[in-house]
Amino acid sequence: MAHRGKTAKNYDDYRKSYLKELGVKVLEFWNQEVMDDVDGVTGAIKIELNVRTSPLPLSFEKERE
Repeated sequence: MAHRGKTAKNYDDYRKSYLKELGVKVLEFWNQEVMDDVDGVTGAIKIELNVRTSPLPLSFEKERE
């Protein structure tokens, strides 16, 4: 992933860690990959959506109430 510097990378790492704690899987794509292969990127997202068979994590459900 392209970053504007160490601060941006640190924030990305923090955000991914936080989302993981919530049970959210983070998919990462290079900007150029999205621009050059939208079908491949959306295909990867669809595969991940189909893989998920369990309900949302309890921590996420509680935050929505």
